[in-house]
Amino acid sequence: MSKTGLNQKQRNYIDNLLRGMSQKKAYEEAGYKATGDSAKAGATRLMSKPKVIKELKRRRENRTRRTKSQLTTLLTRSLKTYKDILEKEDISEEERRQLKLKLDTAKDIFDRCNMGSPDTEINIENVQEENSRDKLKEIYQDLEKQEKKKEEKD
Repeated sequence: MSKTGLNQKQRNYIDNLLRGMSQKKAYEEAGYKATGDSAKAGATRLMSKPKVIKELKRRRENRTRRTKSQLTTLLTRSLKTYKDILEKEDISEEERRQLKLKLDTAKDIFDRCNMGSPDTEINIENVQEENSRDKLKEIYQDLEKQEKKKEEKD
């Protein structure tokens, strides 16, 4: 028994659930002898045990916390990408290509996080023009505000 009060098979079962297996498959793969309907019944019994429920909840919450932390890091890096673009004066062709890739990646990250993609009409080729630089600066400031609001909520 571990400090959680779970035996090895129960811990394996939880590991398998967290890997995305169905309850029945997680039960079978955890080392229990039952298969088919018996495995399904065994999994149901395990999911009624308070210690199993508590540990599964604890580990899901930890994973969610880690994911949020990683997401925050990615978003912060994306914001930095916008700031880097804003601070560029003269952009060579190679730098322009690299910045376009970074900008597209940052937009994709925002999109996937349901934060909405920043203004997609900004064209990296025009970033040296004053109005494009102003637009990027405005977007960056808006994104910083959004990030601060999210941090305050968490």
